[in-house]
Amino acid sequence: MDDKWILHDQISIQNTIQGRLQHFQLQSDLESGQENKCKVFMWILSKEKILTADNLQKRRWPCHEHCVLCNGPLETSVHLSFNCAFAKAVWNQVFIWEGINTDLLQMQDEPNHFRTWWEQVVPQISKDQRRKFNGIVIYTCWNLWKERNRRIFNNVFQSPSEVAARIKEDIDQRRRALRTFG
Repeated sequence: MDDKWILHDQISIQNTIQGRLQHFQLQSDLESGQENKCKVFMWILSKEKILTADNLQKRRWPCHEHCVLCNGPLETSVHLSFNCAFAKAVWNQVFIWEGINTDLLQMQDEPNHFRTWWEQVVPQISKDQRRKFNGIVIYTCWNLWKERNRRIFNNVFQSPSEVAARIKEDIDQRRRALRTFG
């Protein structure tokens, strides 16, 4: 079965996603075997357009005045995905489990953009490990976003180690799927 969805007999969702990803500087990094929903999320995150508190405020929509993960400063996309104390604990746990050098998480200055961190770190990863690394980055950001939404919409709170376990489960499931279905 064809996995395209046709709108108005001319535009397909698949072509739209692929066309938009071509404009993303790290497009090859997004081609790491993750589901399209995760890739699209990362593209939106890289553009700093996800609906974090700072973007909600720009639209004059109601939102929390602080990060719901760490109770810290105003939630921005880079804070939520990287600078937040909760996010750092999750990243550290995932990197340890996956055998990735946690020094990659340490930077002299906290990045102003998530994309900046990613662009600085990827060249430090060996070419044969980049696909794995990029998949870990994508699933970690995706699960941090889902945890944020669980807290806001469902009033359900998980610890950093529980979120890291979800990420590990997602990564393991995806690896099994890729081995099974090529």
